[in-house]
This record gives sequence, C-alpha cells and structure tokens, in this order.
Amino acid sequence: MRKLCALVAACALVLLGPHASTTERPFAHAKIIHLRSPRPVWVTDELLARARNGSVPLAAIPDAPASGFVGIRPGSMEVFPYGCTMNFVFKRGDSYAIGTAGHCVDKVGQHVTLVTVAPGTENPVLVDIGKVIVRSFGENRIAPDFALVAIRPQLNDWVFPTIAQIGGPCGVYTGSGVASADTPVLVFKKQAKKIGPETITHYGHGLVVGTGGTARSGVAVYWGNNVYYWDSPAVFGASGSPTRVSSLAAAGNLTDLVVDTRYPGAFVAGTRMETIQSLAGGWTLVDSPYCP
Repeated sequence: MRKLCALVAACALVLLGPHASTTERPFAHAKIIHLRSPRPVWVTDELLARARNGSVPLAAIPDAPASGFVGIRPGSMEVFPYGCTMNFVFKRGDSYAIGTAGHCVDKVGQHVTLVTVAPGTENPVLVDIGKVIVRSFGENRIAPDFALVAIRPQLNDWVFPTIAQIGGPCGVYTGSGVASADTPVLVFKKQAKKIGPETITHYGHGLVVGTGGTARSGVAVYWGNNVYYWDSPAVFGASGSPTRVSSLAAAGNLTDLVVDTRYPGAFVAGTRMETIQSLAGGWTLVDSPYCP
C-alpha cells in the first residue's frame, strides 16, 4: 500500500510537473505539492507596470480567459506573482481585502495582479488589486497557508463577496463533518482513527481541469485544528481556491496535493476557515448577500 501511495505521487509529478512551479515538502508520512502555477508567459513586466497605474484591457490577447464572474471576488484568477485562485473577501471599516494561499505570494508588501472582467464591461482586463498585508506559510507544515491582499480603495466598486458559480460563503464552518465515525480499516501506522465526512465544493483555476474557472465537489473526511483533507479534482492553479460545505458555510482554502499514509483516501488539503479568520486579524469575512 505504501508503494501505491508513492506511485500516485510520482504519477502526479510526471503528468503535471512540466506545467507548474512546485515545492514538494518532505514529511515522514506524506508528500505535499503546492498547487500553484507560474505566471502566464503573456503577463510581461511591462503589462504588470501598466496594471499598477490602472486596469489594462486584454482583448488583444487570445488566451486571456474570460471566466464566468466579474470584478474581484472569491474565485478571481491570480496571474502574478503566481498562477493561483483568490478565496474570500474580508472587510475592515470601509476597506476590503481578499485572500489566497500563503505560497501564492512571496512576501508582505508584494503586488498581486488578477485577470478579471471589470463590472459593466465584457472584455477581460489585467488589474493590480493591491499589496499583501498578511502572509502565513511554512515549508514544514501544510497549514496555516494563507495570505491577505488589501484591495486598492478605487477598486471597491469591483468587489463582490459571493463565490463564483457555487455560492456562499454563509458564515464560517466550525464542524468536523456531518457525523463522526471510526475509520473502517486501519492499514498504516499513525493512521487517523476517526473520519468526519462532509461535502466540499470549490471553485478554482486549475490547469486543464479548471481552465477558465471550474466548480468541483468532493468529500472531506479528516478535520484537524488548522487543516482539513478531502478528495476532489485539483491541479496547479487551484491553490488558494475558496471552499464551502453543503450549508454554504466557508470551509477554508485549497492549498496542496497530498499523499499521506495517516489520511488515506484524501489527496487534497487546505487551511480551515477558523484559522484563516484568526490570521486575518481585524478583517472580517464578508458573507454573500444571497445567504438563506
């Protein structure tokens, strides 16, 4: 069985590695791969400089994706400094911020650039939304893995809190599954002895399986204090994606592809929303106006 887990990880690297800039973290029981991708080749330093002075029309760029959402929202597509997905909108006073994975940026103070559609228009634009104000990430852990980007005030009218396509968030999920049960079969040493199944849905920009923005669902089975594990299609570019449970409450973000003998059957991991809210400090999660 250990050989099988190693084979799965090796296949993921062989099939997906050429398309992404990844870091594999060596753990005693796990292989962890960041699901970010390099910035697109057409995102030049010149375009980035122009985007810092205002949005840059991209109609002339044939491969610029026009996803099924507009503005700055959970599910927006990050193209600099890496190819990732933005997660939740936060507010403090009259100011807004938006999250992503901590490994999707390099440092506090770094500019973050998105491809999106300006409200009231049809064509995609490249826009520098602001600078990183919070970053939590470590190579020797899965979670916390989160960054917060302050949105420039002149872009406040671009901000929408609803997750693209899948709806939510409606509050913060604090549970550990719809039920708790003993693990049916114990195979590995240190294997988790309890499971807590719950439906997890995310929206992201993973290469091939998420190009242009795609919603995916899976089942979470393991819940820790900072991290949770589930099984769902996810690939490079999906890092940072917002996730929510069946009640539409925010579960957290998506960060890594994981093969861990302690959590068999789960191949994706992320940082829980309770931890994210704590890291955000005085910034508060903004719920969707369409919550029941």
